[in-house]
Amino acid sequence: MARKRKANKPRPAPKAVLNLPGLDQAKSAVLNDLSSPDAQRGNRHAMDEFIGWYCSEPRNRAI
Repeated sequence: MARKRKANKPRPAPKAVLNLPGLDQAKSAVLNDLSSPDAQRGNRHAMDEFIGWYCSEPRNRAI
């Protein structure tokens, strides 16, 4: 039995890399200020999710 060929779905565009100067340094400063490993883990996850979302949205670069 032959397999049905799936329709070619357009692939989502790859997520852009956010190149903000000092982003890693700022994240580290915030995380190092937290004493609880659970708080560090939760905040790291929240920051990574936000940055991923922010990079995936188109931006209007009109100046």
